[in-house]
Amino acid sequence: MDSTIIIITLVILAIASLIGGIISLVKFAKTKNKLMLVLGIIFTFIVPAILLYFAFKIWTLNTVIMYGPAPAVIYGPSPPAK
Repeated sequence: MDSTIIIITLVILAIASLIGGIISLVKFAKTKNKLMLVLGIIFTFIVPAILLYFAFKIWTLNTVIMYGPAPAVIYGPSPPAK
């Protein structure tokens, strides 16, 4: 699976979790149900933060650029022994 698809999926899930958390917090304000408060806090703050952390972690893995030959490659004759 391509990393771009994984990143987009994680961001969409984070947005959906944020929306669900806000809805839960609004329901808590109307009903004063403690379960809605707990679910609202978890889905508004914790789950989107974790999902976005993993999305950024996957995204930054692909930014490393290697220049030059591999370190194990030796060109030319070996230096003279002393």
